[in-house]
Amino acid sequence: MVLQSTKSILRSVSPKLRSFSDLASRCCSYSSVLVPIVMEAEATPFVEHLELKPVDDFFPSHTPFLAFSGSHSDTKVTVITMGKDSVYETGVDNVGTVPSSLAVFLAVEKMKADATPVDLVLNGGTCGGFARKGGA
Repeated sequence: MVLQSTKSILRSVSPKLRSFSDLASRCCSYSSVLVPIVMEAEATPFVEHLELKPVDDFFPSHTPFLAFSGSHSDTKVTVITMGKDSVYETGVDNVGTVPSSLAVFLAVEKMKADATPVDLVLNGGTCGGFARKGGA
């Protein structure tokens, strides 16, 4: 399932890609890639496969967003998720365009301020196809 999820994200960019190395060699060289994934269940296999680590101070503490970062080859990979609902304490993922766009904006600004500007934003969501492909 982990490799299948990673490969499906890459196939969404190009059907012939099998890894981030393929992406870099066919397109150009990226030093920093941001991968926003709305649902934690969708992000977890990808984060675990790349062995990314949580970054606790990436977002302002009053936001629900989460960030994971690490390296793959010579590329810094940062995955962000939108976190869970804390207002009504439902534990539901914060889905939708408002939390997503805000999290991506904050991430791009943070990475720019840290002198690691984003070269590529790779949307990693499945738009409802997660359960259909066997996800929990």
